[in-house]
Amino acid sequence: MSKQLNGYDFIKDRIKIYFFIFLCFLGLAIVSVILKKDFNFIVSDGRYYYAYLPSAIVDFDFDFTNQITENWGVDFTPALLEQKTPIGLVRNKYTIGLALSLAPVFVFAHLVSSLLYKLTGLSWFLPNGYSSIYQLSGLISIQLYGLFTFCLIDRFLRKQLKFDKKVILLGIIFVWVGSHYSYYYFREPFMVHVVSAFWVTTTILISFQCLLNSPINPQNGSGVVTDNFSKKPILAIFLSFSLSMAATCRPTNLFIIPVVGWGIYYLFRNTDIFKKAQIILLFFLGLIPLGLQLQTWKLLSGSYVYYSYGEERFNWLQPQFFQVLLSSRHGLFFWSPLLIFSAIAVVIFLANPEKIRSLKLFFSLIIFSACILWYFNACWHMWWFGDAFGGRAFLELTFLFVTGITCFIQWVFSQSSRIRALYFSLIGLCITWNYLLMALYITKKISRSDSILWF
Repeated sequence: MSKQLNGYDFIKDRIKIYFFIFLCFLGLAIVSVILKKDFNFIVSDGRYYYAYLPSAIVDFDFDFTNQITENWGVDFTPALLEQKTPIGLVRNKYTIGLALSLAPVFVFAHLVSSLLYKLTGLSWFLPNGYSSIYQLSGLISIQLYGLFTFCLIDRFLRKQLKFDKKVILLGIIFVWVGSHYSYYYFREPFMVHVVSAFWVTTTILISFQCLLNSPINPQNGSGVVTDNFSKKPILAIFLSFSLSMAATCRPTNLFIIPVVGWGIYYLFRNTDIFKKAQIILLFFLGLIPLGLQLQTWKLLSGSYVYYSYGEERFNWLQPQFFQVLLSSRHGLFFWSPLLIFSAIAVVIFLANPEKIRSLKLFFSLIIFSACILWYFNACWHMWWFGDAFGGRAFLELTFLFVTGITCFIQWVFSQSSRIRALYFSLIGLCITWNYLLMALYITKKISRSDSILWF
């Protein structure tokens, strides 16, 4: 198999393959919606994440009443309008990260829809925030965020970990296509996870870039000044902006703060007072998305600090560690067993004495951060996350999943042909299991909210 892969011409240009996968999933998403009664990609909780855009840009308010009554379809009940904020507006408990990420495209779609509706009068171009151009442009944007996520991970694995190109290609394809990521990529894209994973991945990679731009770069040798050091302070605004976007997508994305703190340490390391002042100023400028979130809460509730989830709480002293990973009620490894290999491989990677110390520290912090997210998810009162397909609350760990499975494949290629055949067969079975569950889930042959086995 290794010889066959080495002879595969397209491996030299993996971006084309990733773009082909993007197009396939885009087509699959469109076909899956065409087969439904209504042309609508914006479903489930994604409706709330998205509602900020038509409400603010089309209606110029934050009253979600018309968005809910006109676009929730069969899921609409009058009780939804009875959930109010302290100042009497309809409550939207979700944050604005998805809306901020799609805002430029939404504005463009609104201008085009307004023009086409005036010219044609067709309902397909109705400038209400939900007609065809809005939805298609939003879908394409979200899937492009996913494409960019994997391209960034590819670059890191190639440049920093020096993995074989064919191994990187397989690792990305397996996670993208063979885990529960694929479901949220084409079936429920407006659920925030694909965009959220992009911002978390970007935050991780910018934090690492802070190390590479440090005046004392452990990867180049102590005391060696890198060529890009003069550009270092600008990394502060990129780092805080990506962290802010991640946090406004899902507040639990603050789990990545240990990695960000590591990046900030290298930003400040061995710099003079002037550069430190620059870094601090730029870092605070990058927090604009968080400022917009606080302002949104102020407009909705009358307070800058507002817990929008009402009676929903974290049970900090009763974490369901086992259940969120292994339960048939949306446990991460039960629904996407491919990721078991990823988790094992990351630990083996850290135990490799040949790895550069700074890389091992970097990944140790990522794993520590992942454990924080594990704790957050395990403590949530609804640890199975409603009608989720698998462990959706872990999708923000896409960077770690891809890195782990790539490490595993690298190891597999070093084994005998029989061992390779065995492990690739197991990977094939894991991917088949994922799609079997997906088919049963979509057709409602299994429960979407309860356990499907006895545990």
